[in-house]
Amino acid sequence: MTDINWTEAQEIARVQATQIAKRWPVVEVEDVEQEIVLWAAENINAWHAKTDAVKHGIFKKVATRYASGERTYQDMFTCQYWYTPEEVRAALRSLTEPPESFSHINSDSSPLLAKMDVDRALKKIPDRYKKLMFEHIVLGRPFPSPGDKKATYRGVDILTSWINRHSAIETKTSRKGEDLLA
Repeated sequence: MTDINWTEAQEIARVQATQIAKRWPVVEVEDVEQEIVLWAAENINAWHAKTDAVKHGIFKKVATRYASGERTYQDMFTCQYWYTPEEVRAALRSLTEPPESFSHINSDSSPLLAKMDVDRALKKIPDRYKKLMFEHIVLGRPFPSPGDKKATYRGVDILTSWINRHSAIETKTSRKGEDLLA
């Protein structure tokens, strides 16, 4: 086994951790740096013979994955409602229902809020995913290929993540207690 320059690895880890912590306020520089070094120790063969630019890229990816996981963990344990992909698919299917079918539902109703969340989030999703979700989830058409099925479910995952970070249920009541949906 080749000798590893851990000082160099630590320096690159510190640079990447600092950059990621600036962009992801949910993490601390030291935590990200520790996660990178831990990954580096467990995956020496994946990075030790690479150029500095490649090492920076690899460590940045490790740091981003860690920060993303921490943000998801934090989102799950706040008071915000956490949608599942199944609930998002059900809300997508409800988009074709006429407005009068919701006349019996008040503004506190979960199906109505889910529909509002999905409608708002669809504006943020790439067109390719919107088209696939509309064709295969809303309209119920069969998947012509395994790739389309995988992309459709990936679209639902992206939509679910966006909704969970920007939920109407969370924003229904402002910090002053005013009902924003009334």
